[in-house]
Amino acid sequence: MIDSDQEMTPTIYCSDSFLGESKTKQYLFLDPEEPMASCGGLVSTFLLAIFVTQIVEFSHSIASTNVSCIGVEREALLKFKHGLTDPWKRLSSWTGEECCKWEGVECNEKTGHVLKLDLHNPCIEEIDMLDPSYKCRLGGNIVHSLTELKYLKHLDLSINNFSTHKIPMFFASLQKLEYLNLSYAGFNGDIPRQLNNLSKLQYLDLSNDFVLGYLTSNDLDWMSKLSSLTYLHMSGVGLSSAKDWFGSINMLSSLQSLRLSNCQLQDISSSLQANFTSLRFLTIESNNLSFIPPWIFNLSKLEHIDLSDNFHIKGPFPTAIVENNQRLAFFDVSLDSLHGEFPKNMSNLCKLQVVQLSSNYFNGSISVISDGPHGCVRSKWKIFDVAGNKFSGDLPNQFGDFKELEFLDLSLNSISGSIPSNLGELSSLRELHLNDNKLSGIIPESIGQLSNLKELQVHNNFLYGVLSELHFENLKLDRLRHFFQ
Repeated sequence: MIDSDQEMTPTIYCSDSFLGESKTKQYLFLDPEEPMASCGGLVSTFLLAIFVTQIVEFSHSIASTNVSCIGVEREALLKFKHGLTDPWKRLSSWTGEECCKWEGVECNEKTGHVLKLDLHNPCIEEIDMLDPSYKCRLGGNIVHSLTELKYLKHLDLSINNFSTHKIPMFFASLQKLEYLNLSYAGFNGDIPRQLNNLSKLQYLDLSNDFVLGYLTSNDLDWMSKLSSLTYLHMSGVGLSSAKDWFGSINMLSSLQSLRLSNCQLQDISSSLQANFTSLRFLTIESNNLSFIPPWIFNLSKLEHIDLSDNFHIKGPFPTAIVENNQRLAFFDVSLDSLHGEFPKNMSNLCKLQVVQLSSNYFNGSISVISDGPHGCVRSKWKIFDVAGNKFSGDLPNQFGDFKELEFLDLSLNSISGSIPSNLGELSSLRELHLNDNKLSGIIPESIGQLSNLKELQVHNNFLYGVLSELHFENLKLDRLRHFFQ
């Protein structure tokens, strides 16, 4: 079974629009030694699918040196292989009698039955998902012989190229499946309703990228039968005609992770409440919503909220969502049309690491960020992005208290006053964007202490003075832009 209680290393996630729409800079934290990496295109989205919330890991026993492969299952795998195209020779180990030792195959160590078939693209960290070279991708036909794997619990065909094919209906006969990942594999057409037979399914990822294939579903009623589902990702699946999409998903009371980005979702009744109250990860970015769905407001265990790139969403800052979710680590409402002031108690969320509010109509004094009591021993904020709003007032000295900040973007506002010298104490800072404001005075020499800084932008302000060696003392800038206007 899937171990849903396994502790994972804390990880922050990000995503970009699949279609290249303009979005604010976003980052992915994976390695404590290299905590910030650019998060471009579909690769980051796939990594998101790997690291989101608690990733389900199987506790099945893997093949041992003593187990023997079941003959009928070996033949089924060979027929499956023969239907595939494999230009990168990924399945070169699929020879001989012991199929439990083949690449991507795992068996029960006692019975020899195949439990797991994991053929996800191993080159995912090396390739551009939109690159037509399709590095390491399998293709061809998925033949019916897979139905002979009657004990199969885990099937992963993600990041391959089955672009001329629909999702095979016979997958529905693999009734012991607990994990099914067909994301970015190029499948086309309607999602087969027969998948509702997979009653033991706990993990389902059908995300796609519009490049190799385009999945759709006009009715999600079939999904309501998957009562054990805890992880559901369908980003990029066309759901514009699925009128009661929320009603079907709302039957999945065990859900902990829900990702429905770029699905052409429409607004739903404001009276509906969510039954999946254990949800920890939610992203519904890049849809056609005109208001924040009210059902989100009664969720209290959210750690990741992404409502970004819904330009028609209007209204005040959703303070209640933030207040209800004390475990919140990631909050993104960038590229919406929200307004109002920044809540004073935001800094009291002790687990919060990413705040992205860019390209809205928020206003008020920027100093409100540090107003009010600080309930945390130490702020964990790593990204704070409020670019392209209407914030004003002086930069507060308390920014120096956010010791773990790696990305700070206050550009394109109306912030005035001088640059606080204690910004030089933000030793983890990688990028600092203060451009296009009303800042005045000199650039403090303490900026030269930011040894991890790679980008500094302060142009289009009213700064003056002479830059000395102290300004560059410990800087390792890839790009530096200083304009005094």
